[in-house]
Amino acid sequence: MRKYFLLLIIIVQSTLMYAQNDTAANSECSEKCSHAHLSSRAPVELYYQYPSMEKYDVKYLKLDLAAEAGSRFISGKSTTTALVLQTLDTFIIEFKNTMTLDSVFINGVKKTFTRGSDHIYVPLSPALPAGSNLTALFYYNGTASSTGVFAGTVSSNGLTYTATLSESYQAREWFPVKQLLSDKIDSADIWVKTSSTNKVGSNGILVAVVDSPNNKKQYQWKTRYPMNYYLPSISIGNYLDYTNYAKPAAMAPDSIPVVHYIVNNSTYFNSQKANLDRTPTFIEKYSELFGLYPFKDEKYGHAHASIGGGMEHQTMSTMNSFGLTLIAHELGHQWWGDNVTCATWNHIWLNEGFASYCEYLAIEKLPAIFSPTTASSFMQSVHTNVMSVANGSVYVPDASVYDENRIFSSRLSYKKGSAIIHNLRFEMQDDSLFFNTLKNFQQQYKDSVATANDFKQVAENTSGKIFTDFFNQWYYGEGYPTFNIAYSKQGTDTLILAVNQTVSASTVTPFFKGLYEFRVTSAQGDTTVKVNLSFNNQQFKFYYPKTPNGIVIDPNNWVVNANGTITNGLPGFDFSSPAPATAACNGAVTVPITLGTTSSLGYNNPISLSAAGIPPGTTVSFSVNPVTPGSNTVVSLNNTNTLAPGTYVITVTGISGSITKTRNLTYTIQPGTGPAIITQPSNESVCEGENAIFNVAATGSVTGYQWQVSINNGADFNNISLANSASLTVTDATVLQHNNLYRVIVSGLCGSTTSNAASLTVHTATAVSFSGLESTYCSTAVPVTLTGNPSGGVFSGPGITGNSFDPALAGAGNHTITYTYTNGNGCISSVSSQVLVSVCPVYSTLNLKIFLEGYYIGSGSMRATKFDLGLSADPTATDDITVNLWSASSLSNQNPDYSLSTLLHTDGTTTVDFPAAVSGNSFYIAIKHRNSLETWSKLPVLFSSNTSYDFSNALSKAYDDGINNPLASMGGNVFALYGADVNQDGTVDASDMSDVDNDISVFAYGYNATDASGDGATDASDISIIDNNQQLFLFYARPY
Repeated sequence: MRKYFLLLIIIVQSTLMYAQNDTAANSECSEKCSHAHLSSRAPVELYYQYPSMEKYDVKYLKLDLAAEAGSRFISGKSTTTALVLQTLDTFIIEFKNTMTLDSVFINGVKKTFTRGSDHIYVPLSPALPAGSNLTALFYYNGTASSTGVFAGTVSSNGLTYTATLSESYQAREWFPVKQLLSDKIDSADIWVKTSSTNKVGSNGILVAVVDSPNNKKQYQWKTRYPMNYYLPSISIGNYLDYTNYAKPAAMAPDSIPVVHYIVNNSTYFNSQKANLDRTPTFIEKYSELFGLYPFKDEKYGHAHASIGGGMEHQTMSTMNSFGLTLIAHELGHQWWGDNVTCATWNHIWLNEGFASYCEYLAIEKLPAIFSPTTASSFMQSVHTNVMSVANGSVYVPDASVYDENRIFSSRLSYKKGSAIIHNLRFEMQDDSLFFNTLKNFQQQYKDSVATANDFKQVAENTSGKIFTDFFNQWYYGEGYPTFNIAYSKQGTDTLILAVNQTVSASTVTPFFKGLYEFRVTSAQGDTTVKVNLSFNNQQFKFYYPKTPNGIVIDPNNWVVNANGTITNGLPGFDFSSPAPATAACNGAVTVPITLGTTSSLGYNNPISLSAAGIPPGTTVSFSVNPVTPGSNTVVSLNNTNTLAPGTYVITVTGISGSITKTRNLTYTIQPGTGPAIITQPSNESVCEGENAIFNVAATGSVTGYQWQVSINNGADFNNISLANSASLTVTDATVLQHNNLYRVIVSGLCGSTTSNAASLTVHTATAVSFSGLESTYCSTAVPVTLTGNPSGGVFSGPGITGNSFDPALAGAGNHTITYTYTNGNGCISSVSSQVLVSVCPVYSTLNLKIFLEGYYIGSGSMRATKFDLGLSADPTATDDITVNLWSASSLSNQNPDYSLSTLLHTDGTTTVDFPAAVSGNSFYIAIKHRNSLETWSKLPVLFSSNTSYDFSNALSKAYDDGINNPLASMGGNVFALYGADVNQDGTVDASDMSDVDNDISVFAYGYNATDASGDGATDASDISIIDNNQQLFLFYARPY
């Protein structure tokens, strides 16, 4: 929005000339234009707004009004539709008390209401819950205040007009409204009835012009884009309408209509037409720079009214005149203020600063249209205006958010606002990043509101740079810098630039960091350099083989700044060279040196001092720090009484701006005497392998110890590594150290003292051994006698009694047995040996060999039935058998004494471990198998710890009942247990055949008792075995 303050109406009229197509001439007028009436607006306290309006969200506005050109009288009705956000017991909305309110309807029901403080209060009973909808209808009329509605006649061109202007708090002057920036109206319909000689311009698209009685017409406008409360508008006048079209590349071949409602005066129209025809070009250019025109589906346009400048009503700006920069500014607002609106009036910069920068961009990007005005001269005039007052921030402080003179400050919100955007562009050093930032911001916050911090975040995310200092200085801060430059050519190819900065508002913004540009002039050609200034009086060094003759500060007008002095020669400072200081050892606590400083070219920036190379245990202090060039400071080395004799060099560094100087200061501590030894080391006598300890005690300021050893009776002594305490331990002394001498040098702060020498005697230990102990024993073994050499020593360890070792007493496990001997010198020797005591297991093992008739495949081998059927991982696994042991006494009760199962292998062998108690006793061996005839040994077998019995090599090995052979002959003197006792009833007969027949009928396969051959299938081979054996009338034979 453009605003400027008008003191007399006659001034307005005198400026409304037909020829308004100059650019720079009316650029000053482009600032405060639409707020010519600011000085007449209400004081701050009358702008109170009830916070309960936050309880609902406005969704839709319809204005159905009647008005005439030249009059501020308005009548009609207003409809507001809202979504209730919080329980609402009173509906509150703003409306000027001076307007007459006839009636109020809420959701179609007429309501009582009260008024006060320019608000309407409508009690709701029952209260509306959150999530419900509310439609408020107001019937009203009255003559609106001249602060919100302009009306009149312009004698110079014959324009008769009535136009609204609602920014910042004047929408309530002409319709009931919620004036909170955070709540945009989602859509609106604006209908105005007026005399048929008039036309009405408004937001969005003109849907219809409807004839009404009494020679009236109703103009029906609608917009479906979200719109802030101060942007709805009506402009009524004796207009002609003129339309041209913008064709942004992004929507080709479509176009955007640009509708101009301008006074119906051909002479005046023709004087403005050239500028009106440039509006589409501006739309096309801004669409390239910021993103496509945000209201492309409706229109853009101008409505002519004498409001003192321009007002960026959404899709149709109200214009006092048609200067190019005014057109550029108000059009820019369609992006900056309308599409994205400042979230609070604190951040009006987002509206006015950017719209003002749009003027600059129009001149920069379309120079032919604005000639002879250039972008550089335009920005220079902006900078000059900004610096006309020393202070003031672009940010509007909270105390001023109702002060419209401050909100719409020409110098701060407009001029400085646009200048810092230009500066930010320079900081980015990449136009693609800068304009992508603008596009990203427009896209991210379209149809919404934002703050300057939101814009900062988008700028940082897009550019990858941090702008905290920039916004603190230029947006929230105040003032501007003035530069004083000193330069100096060093050698043949180096230029040093010293940059000093003073500021206009030092209490608020003491320094302006950032990127700056300087042009070094020379007869050999100018050179432009950029520097990143981070502190005052910073110096920069450049490669520069030319001869400089001057410096131009900010030659391209990127930054708001003023020129100070330009000096050929560098200011600076240096240190004097003071004499060394001397002190006695353990003497003075503090030793001072006076250090002087010098100044050149009037340099007077403070010098910050620091010290390095400070001896441990001491500190350095400065009597003055920082120090002013040309004055002195006393550099004191403190705690010097703790320093050893010697020379100490302290390096003092002075830093002032970018200038750094150093000076070495020398402190000398003179020698003194060492500590007094009060307890000398004493002679020590130890056995070989023992530790010998020597001690010393001294008084005075002891700083260290160094023990020494002599191996040649004191002819010379050598330092012992790491022996640096009052005590020396000779660890594990050996005979090689016998008769060594030891002494210690005790060091003090001021000198050292050497102790007497002490001798070390090392006695040899006696070699010992013992015999009689084996390495392993069973726990049941008898005790053994041990013999030590030499005798007279002592045995120790588990199981030891005197010189005897008892495995049972020691118990199972690994044990250490030690023999210890003490010789005549008291030297102890010992030797140890390890012994393992185990609990030895005891079994009676039975080794068997047995073949099974059906499983036998010849050559002393059987099928691996369990392995083949996947029942065992052992490839030699034939089948499981049960081995029963029967003593003679157990035959009568028919229960075996012992019974164990075991795996029979393909070679007929198996091993069974019975309890040790079996040994020494006789037992029948009875073999049982799942489909073989039970078979017993011929006679009882006498068992030992390891017993073998072979059923396969003779018929005589099996118990014989005298009827049939006890074993099946397999040929070649090989015998096997009879097979096919499928049901284990002790005989092979028809019942076994029946079981087999049944399984054959179901094709049984697998580990089944009916598989007498062990091949995994119940089939004819199993029937053959049964058939043969049942003919023998076989029965198992037992000795009972």
